[in-house]
Amino acid sequence: MGEAVRAVLLIGLAAALLTTAALTFSWWMEPARRLRRAMTKAVVGRIETEAFSPAEGRAAVLDFDAGQVVVLWDRGANGLIYGFEETEGGEIIVDGHVVARVRRGEARKALDIMAPDAEQVVLRLMFADPRNPEFELSLWNADRPAPTSSPAEALRLGRRWLSHIEALLKANPDSVVVVDEAYVDFGGTSAVSLVAAHPNLLVVQTLSKARSLAGLRVGYAIGQPHLIEGLERVKSSFNSYPLDRLAMAGATAAMEDTAYFDRTRQAVIASRVRLTAKLEELGFEVLPSAANFVFARHPGHDGAALLKALRERKVLVRHFKQPRIDQYLRITVGTDAECDALLNALKDLPPTR
Repeated sequence: MGEAVRAVLLIGLAAALLTTAALTFSWWMEPARRLRRAMTKAVVGRIETEAFSPAEGRAAVLDFDAGQVVVLWDRGANGLIYGFEETEGGEIIVDGHVVARVRRGEARKALDIMAPDAEQVVLRLMFADPRNPEFELSLWNADRPAPTSSPAEALRLGRRWLSHIEALLKANPDSVVVVDEAYVDFGGTSAVSLVAAHPNLLVVQTLSKARSLAGLRVGYAIGQPHLIEGLERVKSSFNSYPLDRLAMAGATAAMEDTAYFDRTRQAVIASRVRLTAKLEELGFEVLPSAANFVFARHPGHDGAALLKALRERKVLVRHFKQPRIDQYLRITVGTDAECDALLNALKDLPPTR
């Protein structure tokens, strides 16, 4: 009899523990909490203004301390961080109609309606990003849960967003935006197409990466004539001849040899894809990469200890003692043989934490 009672109690205790674990997991994975955790990881300063839409799995945050706008989607699984200089404007859309707008270089379209019976109020943010130029988030939706309790509250929140955006657009109207595209040829999208429309945009590229001319130290800038003229004036003031004839000849030949350029960069991309897959098989978390290196960490290894262990095996990677990235290793994509040497060394390592 005593054994039966003990068994029943154990079964009841196990059931209670499972129920508690299930409830805790459900609470932890609620959309609003997932978004909040993702936002906390992305924001480094004080949050000035935020907008959450758990039903959509989307959020947007203004971080004035860091000078950035953070947008999240897929319940925080994906997101982008934009500097204020990359922010082009914002709009409030009520039932499909733009009722207010602020945009760089344009007069503000003020919000002058109440719309108490609106079915939907949407905040649209616009960025100087050819791949992701817009981000929309529903502030009010009559058909499903929304971050605000009424159309009027949604419009107040939208007006606050537009006021902040207008302020940051006016803060640095004459600032030059420099886009460094050192790694763009390994899978990125160039901003060169935006130069004609943005007089303050300067795109810089190098021949040290995909063009395989690191030893010559050659690069170039693309911008509107007044920016290039300014660069020429500064260059001539300090060093009128930064490149010798040999470097210019090599750079010209490299730019003209498109077949070699395409062949070598595609080889790097293929090796990167293979290396990423192999690292993930070993349990590494590998961040998405469009460069000639990957950024990876392992739950069973401390970043600095892993660096040391690999160095002892004559495998060199890079490690940065900086907040948020101190557990990651920067691993250059080499030849398949070089990547295999790294992978073989990792397979033999015991956990470092």
